[in-house]
Amino acid sequence: MGVSNFVLEPEAFSLFRVFAPEDNQPLCIIDFGSKSTTLSFGDRYGLQSSHSLDVAGEKIVKNISEKLNLELAAAKELLDQKGFEASEEEVIHALTNAMSSLVSAFNESWRTLRAREVVPDQRPRVLLAGGTTRVPGVQDYLQGALKTKVQVARPFDKLDYPSILEPVVQDIGPAFSVAVGASLRNF
Repeated sequence: MGVSNFVLEPEAFSLFRVFAPEDNQPLCIIDFGSKSTTLSFGDRYGLQSSHSLDVAGEKIVKNISEKLNLELAAAKELLDQKGFEASEEEVIHALTNAMSSLVSAFNESWRTLRAREVVPDQRPRVLLAGGTTRVPGVQDYLQGALKTKVQVARPFDKLDYPSILEPVVQDIGPAFSVAVGASLRNF
């Protein structure tokens, strides 16, 4: 009879394992998934709040596909290559609607955390993780809308790898943020 270990943990814990701030500035990690997006707030003491939104890459692609009468693959390619720089108004509209929902949820969550005095009064720094992070213009849009510093997650920065891999690591990094955090878990 064999015994095997099985560990299950929310993705937000893995993300904070990689990106927990070392200073007093609060942090919000926006993890864009294909089915949902998770907002996770915390500070150097760890995760304070996390919740998922019905804002996701697949939903944005489906909206573009329907509005422009495109196959899903073509809509995804248009989104991934053009993003907020697209000439098609429908792409900009789909992205703006999704990001507006995200910004509203961010602001509401932040107000709640501040009212409960769970985090310092300083506006949080924002890290973007997940696949939609790569869509052109998303980082700039969110930085303007959230009125705070927004950066793309770099989960491999604390790991050693050959320097020749730097361009690939920076490109795929945001999509592997949770996996890197899970790999750093002490068992």
